[in-house]
Formats: sequence, structure tokens, C-alpha cells
Amino acid sequence: MIDLISEIGRYKKLDLHNMSKEEARAEIMHELYIIDNVDSLILVHGYHGGQVLKKFVRTELTHERIEKKINLDASTTAIKLKKA
Repeated sequence: MIDLISEIGRYKKLDLHNMSKEEARAEIMHELYIIDNVDSLILVHGYHGGQVLKKFVRTELTHERIEKKINLDASTTAIKLKKA
């Protein structure tokens, strides 16, 4: 667990609950554009209300700033950002 914490580093959390897939995509892209001084973006997508956001974040989401994705638990995914 300590390795995981050190790998995630400084982070910002983004709650995607109650968003459509399109709303979540827009919010994530906006954050990836403006985010600074953090190592990771933690996405809380949930899974009890359906798998759409979880599937989108874990399998469909791509961006040039994404280094890798880390599944923290069933409802949360960390996106490790590339160094600038």
C-alpha cells in the first residue's frame, strides 16, 4: 500500500457521480488541461449506479498527459500524469 501511495503522489480528486459519460469526459479533459503541481488525478466514478463511467475511465479514456491508470478500488481510478 505504501508503494501505491508514493506512486500516486500529490493528487487532486474529481467526483464524477451523477454525470453522464459526455459530462465526465468534458470535466476530465478540462482538468487535464488546467491541472498543475500534482502527480495524479483521482477519479471517483462509482459503480453501484452502473458501469458506464467506470468502463469509460478505465478502458476508453485517452489523453497525452496520461502516463498510466491505477485501479484503486471498484469505484475509484487514479490517473498518473506524465511529467511536464
